[in-house]
Amino acid sequence: MGKYELQVLDSYENETYYNGQAGSLYKQYSPLVNASLGPGKWQTYDIVFTAPGFNEKGELLQPAYFTVFHNGVLIQNHVGLRGPTEYIGIPLYKAHEEKLPLMLQEHRNSCFIQEYLDKGVIVWRLPACRQAGSLELTNSNIFQNA
Repeated sequence: MGKYELQVLDSYENETYYNGQAGSLYKQYSPLVNASLGPGKWQTYDIVFTAPGFNEKGELLQPAYFTVFHNGVLIQNHVGLRGPTEYIGIPLYKAHEEKLPLMLQEHRNSCFIQEYLDKGVIVWRLPACRQAGSLELTNSNIFQNA
């Protein structure tokens, strides 16, 4: 599993905990709005991720940042993570490799993923996610510091 997780699931009229719904940065930031479309509709996610930076001693220089658009609506605006998106416990940064997988938790919803490089930042576009109804999808692509 990757260290930084964005929730991709059916949140249309779906009661769940606020920081675990679609577009959440798992247990750290809930989305600004719920931009989910109705059942059976294809969803889009545009994700800009900047990896955290560490110095030679393993000390944090800059946190990881996410900007996310869900169905064209800004739901995460350059938010800085407090550390990895932990299931249990307090998120604390520990120095890690520069390139790692990014976790996209899609909860058995069909997804297609594209990526492109924009000024040194990897941008993921999920042009289509059909919300259906828990399987973990780990994006095998890598991210890198901007």
